[in-house]
Amino acid sequence: MSTSSRTRSRGSQTAPAFARRRTSLGQRIFRTGLLILVVGLISVAGTLYFVWPELSTKFNFGTSSDHIDSKPIADAQAAQAQRPSNGKPIFVDFEPFTVTLSQEGRARILYVGITLQVADKDSEALLTEYQPVVRDRILTTLSRQDPQQVQSPDGRTALATQLAQSLGAPYLPSHQTPEIDQVLFTAFVVQ
Repeated sequence: MSTSSRTRSRGSQTAPAFARRRTSLGQRIFRTGLLILVVGLISVAGTLYFVWPELSTKFNFGTSSDHIDSKPIADAQAAQAQRPSNGKPIFVDFEPFTVTLSQEGRARILYVGITLQVADKDSEALLTEYQPVVRDRILTTLSRQDPQQVQSPDGRTALATQLAQSLGAPYLPSHQTPEIDQVLFTAFVVQ
């Protein structure tokens, strides 16, 4: 009787319902090709996601609101040209700044090294004394930038003008203002 139960159990294992399905060579090739196609499409989509801002800038796909007004830039350059030069330039260096910028829901990183050229020793002393306030003003101005605009030469010039205006405001409680001749970028990376 034990042999008959073993025979039954073996017979039930080889039943067609439990049999392993075999795939044909054509089905395997189709599945492999489909997998390669899906991986390729994901790769192309990922590449376009990271490259599209550069392509839209290169081929002028931007909107008309991306235009930067050049009048403040020209005013700042004219004011700088009218100042008399009194000898050697005075520079105030800062540690590089790293800021996260938002563009259409994507985070971009802006890494900027800034050096200020000032008119006199009093401006240098004021900027050194109020360095935490100066760094805060620079970070605030940098964090408001659009990554696409800031990558163009006009965008960098506009950023330099904005920084000069922000840093040229009075520092409380002394109400003194530094005389900033030029904002120089010593490092500039948008990633």
